[in-house]
Amino acid sequence: MMRVLLWGFADDQDMTAEEVADACGYTAAQGAWKRVSDLATQGLIADTGTRRLGRSGRYQIVWRITDAGWMALALAHGKP
Repeated sequence: MMRVLLWGFADDQDMTAEEVADACGYTAAQGAWKRVSDLATQGLIADTGTRRLGRSGRYQIVWRITDAGWMALALAHGKP
């Protein structure tokens, strides 16, 4: 799931956890928000400082793939 979500950020760099989960076909019940948190902890995505209103009515962090995230995707496809 994490790799799929990272590819989601690569397709449209600035997204909330909710937006990237939707784009990748995951539901909230599948825990995509936790995998997004894991991507951030690993430095593969970073907080842009922007917030967007989510379906819950609460503001959510907008994330962007980092250089380390791009490198991880390249390495996953054999492109150093």
